[in-house]
Amino acid sequence: MRCQKCGKKIISGLFRYWESKNREAYLSEHKNCSLQDIEWARIDKVQAERIDYNKKLLQSAIEFKGKWGIQDLDELIEELTND
Repeated sequence: MRCQKCGKKIISGLFRYWESKNREAYLSEHKNCSLQDIEWARIDKVQAERIDYNKKLLQSAIEFKGKWGIQDLDELIEELTND
């Protein structure tokens, strides 16, 4: 796969590809070659939201574990899934 902007092989790093509207082909670009593309802003936003969500989920899990303990949760899951 080659970057349509610089022509270099895409071996590593951030890149994206999409189906061309004008021809039967997939186009690909390095992120550094296409920073002005608004799709990268959308991708970055989704990733930032996922990271933020996971941080909040982790904090909630730590608080839950501190209050209830893992054993209580395991017992509750077992009890509720057996009914």
